[in-house]
Amino acid sequence: MNVKISIELSEQQLEFAERLVSRGDYASISELVQDQIRDLMLEVDEPEGEADAVTAMAEEIRRRASLPDDQWITVDEADTMFQDLRRQAREKIKAGL
Repeated sequence: MNVKISIELSEQQLEFAERLVSRGDYASISELVQDQIRDLMLEVDEPEGEADAVTAMAEEIRRRASLPDDQWITVDEADTMFQDLRRQAREKIKAGL
């Protein structure tokens, strides 16, 4: 369950966060904060070098599953993307890259 809170940021922090959102790194400032806190929790809870990959994967799956519907892609969109990637790969192979 998510809980709504209010936080204060400096102007510089807010501009940076908005820049990350505008370039598509995060869907929202809320997602950015959640992602960074999750990373900190993993670092603090797990000794360095011993992070549990399964737990990290589970957290990422939970994060992605909680995304709003408008951030999911349809099967047709995914199929189109994969076809484009296959085409680009074939072109690179033909070009010797």
